[in-house]
Amino acid sequence: HSVHTSSAAAGRMKLTAVLPLLLGLVLPQSCSAGESTHKYAQGEEVTIWVNKIGPFHNPQETYQYDSLGLCRESGRPARHKSQGLGGMLSGDDLVDSGMQIYFRTDVESRTFCEMQLDGDNIGKITSSVEQHFWYQMYIDDLPVWGMIGELMQPDGGSEEGEQAFIYTHKAFSISWNHKRIIEINLTSEKPVALTSGQKLKFTYSVKWTNTQKKFSNRFDRYLDSGFFEHKIHWFSVFNSVMMVVFLCGLVSLVLMRVLRNDYSRYSLDEEDMDMERLSGEEVGWKQIHQDVFSQPKFLELYASLIGTGYQLFVLTFWGILISVIGSLHTMRGSIPSMLL
Repeated sequence: HSVHTSSAAAGRMKLTAVLPLLLGLVLPQSCSAGESTHKYAQGEEVTIWVNKIGPFHNPQETYQYDSLGLCRESGRPARHKSQGLGGMLSGDDLVDSGMQIYFRTDVESRTFCEMQLDGDNIGKITSSVEQHFWYQMYIDDLPVWGMIGELMQPDGGSEEGEQAFIYTHKAFSISWNHKRIIEINLTSEKPVALTSGQKLKFTYSVKWTNTQKKFSNRFDRYLDSGFFEHKIHWFSVFNSVMMVVFLCGLVSLVLMRVLRNDYSRYSLDEEDMDMERLSGEEVGWKQIHQDVFSQPKFLELYASLIGTGYQLFVLTFWGILISVIGSLHTMRGSIPSMLL
């Protein structure tokens, strides 16, 4: 009887030890929501991430958002979002903006933070406005862009007296379908002149609207060529192409002339080849031209290197093909991660 009792107690102890593990594996799958699943419940918090800033006319030049010296909500620590390898290679550095928005909950106008312009930050902000700096944000992995400010004429001023203004209000328009976020639009409003000693109060508003657009099609607008307003400098493209064609043609003419002479020389008979070799005109690699097609040493290593090159070519080709016909672009940084 004691043996059966101890066995039953041991079984209950094993069940007690295994039960929390099973609950830990099951509950996150059934109760998880947010950015990982892209599903939100009514009133659930949605994080707005700020990423980077840079000049509008040079999209490749980017800086961290905090480098500009703009304020953030006091009392809320800066929280960085974990990045994958593809996001790191893209230069992404997502930081919690501190703006509190909740799924399907409108916000009329809420003060985000306040700051006072002084000699330390007014120079950076004014320079960024003059260079037409933009900033990038992410909401549920959907990117959205906005301008830091704009050069405007003060009231009653002339065209020569343009002054830098900074936008102090961000108006978010977010479309949702069932439990998912489908589309985000951002409008910058309430410009304020940048003057020393000026106190700035940054505000934001959120408007939620229902849409019938499917979640699988929410990235289609970013693939439209008309979505981005950057103009293509066709003259620069044509100039670069013509320069490349000219240089390739020049190199081809030189190589054809040299190789034609070499080919006519190597096509001689064996006796004529001996006479050419004795004349001493051949130098460098031409003296070992007969060994070019011989079996090299470390053949397995050579074959492996050649195979790796072909593997990278095929991998790149299929990565581009899958990105075109598939949905690989829906996850930020997924393409570089897949290739690596």
